[in-house]
Amino acid sequence: MTQDWTELLVSPSQPGANPPDATYLLPLHGISGVIFSGEDAGKFLQSQLSNDINLLPTCGSIVAAYCSPKGRVLALPRLLQWGGSILALLPQEIMPSFMRHISVFILRAQVRLGVLPATSCVAGVIGCCPKLPGTLTGISMPGGTRSLLIGMTDDFATLVSDTSERLLRASISVWQRQCIADGEAQVVASTRELFTPQMLDLDLSGAISFDKGCYPGQEIVARTHYRGRPKQRLFRAQSAPDATLEAGSRIVVNDARAALSGHVVRADPESGHVLASIRLNDRDAELRLESGQSLRNLAAVHDR
Repeated sequence: MTQDWTELLVSPSQPGANPPDATYLLPLHGISGVIFSGEDAGKFLQSQLSNDINLLPTCGSIVAAYCSPKGRVLALPRLLQWGGSILALLPQEIMPSFMRHISVFILRAQVRLGVLPATSCVAGVIGCCPKLPGTLTGISMPGGTRSLLIGMTDDFATLVSDTSERLLRASISVWQRQCIADGEAQVVASTRELFTPQMLDLDLSGAISFDKGCYPGQEIVARTHYRGRPKQRLFRAQSAPDATLEAGSRIVVNDARAALSGHVVRADPESGHVLASIRLNDRDAELRLESGQSLRNLAAVHDR
């Protein structure tokens, strides 16, 4: 039996004792991928997602929203070229619904759907990405401090064993905090159809092309862009550490009316760091989670 490659990682020292240039590696067990293959795969995804698939050869990877006809985000995959196919990385918990929903529109297109094999792994790197064996694929992530690695589990064991660099073990909490710091939105089962793309700042982060053809929900997304003004935007905030803190948690104004102000998009329960979509009119108000914990240090992800 192949040794679990995570056992080969170096355990970190006490918090704050590791050098600032340390590199951390962790498996992202909650992330997997859908493989779109066939001669029409690119054309098909161009007709279904918010971003321009033609950017893939030059960008390495792109994020795109998969929307309902009402312009609500059903999934937020990260796409990359995968051999002669296209790989869409997204949370495992929404993969079945994503595949079921998008496969309805294949019709006569020459497109086949598959998934990453069970012997594969998606991992996260925080810090400088180590030199990779040719069998692993690496993707730089927003913010410049993280990377995603995709490959077979044996390839990760080779990476950890052969690299001359110290690769430290990290928890999912460390990864979530960095994702929140980088302002990277994510859609999970509890937040499907909760947000429009603009509520997640996807128009500001390059996940929407307003020059490409139609896709489900495009009319509503474009109307908001050209004729309207988003009422909610993406903010970082801090709450008290709480094991119940999770994506989809409701955020309200902290007064007698407790009016709904937004929802948590991403959270790290261990530290209380939060990425949230909040009404712009409430950005200067006192806010709290519906469960009672106050939100503080509210800061917009993108300057507007």
